[in-house]
Amino acid sequence: MIATRTLGKYVLIAFMLAPAFAGASPATVAAQTKPVEYKVVRTIDGRKEGVGLYLFISIAPEDFSRERMTQLARQLNHDYPDEKKLDASIFDSETTALNVLPAGHEYTLFKKAERGTYHLDRAKGVESLHFSTKPGRPSNEIKLNLTRRRPRSNSHRLPMGSLTARPVDTAVSACSAILQAEHLPSSGENHVASL
Repeated sequence: MIATRTLGKYVLIAFMLAPAFAGASPATVAAQTKPVEYKVVRTIDGRKEGVGLYLFISIAPEDFSRERMTQLARQLNHDYPDEKKLDASIFDSETTALNVLPAGHEYTLFKKAERGTYHLDRAKGVESLHFSTKPGRPSNEIKLNLTRRRPRSNSHRLPMGSLTARPVDTAVSACSAILQAEHLPSSGENHVASL
């Protein structure tokens, strides 16, 4: 019994990790695990206003691929664990990230130079990444939803031993629970039978 449970955990872990690397070439696996070198050039601290921390970062132009950008998102999430909200504009030039302002008459230049954006909202459980594979393309050419699915509540599932329960029994139990929740008299009568 214990060996089966232990084996089950290992199988579950392997099953969970398999989609990340299934069918992936060695180059893809390497690209997704090798850290992306990035430099935070500027920050805007909006935490007091509730909008979070905003970063202006630069990375090498060759890192604008799905694998490398996914790795960058993992790193940002890991490197800023205490930030409830984190946003970043991603550039392929440190000079551009430092000198082009995201407001006023330079806003158009800023949007043209911006190669990607990263968004993380831990309270809502949302994480996304938009980027362009080549300069001059829209910064939302590729959109990745990196939101991790939260485990579902087990309250709607039947216990393991009740997989053989008949639908009528389940329906009667559900109706009984609804009637009890509505504070109807709970005498020995079968209230469900009148439905």
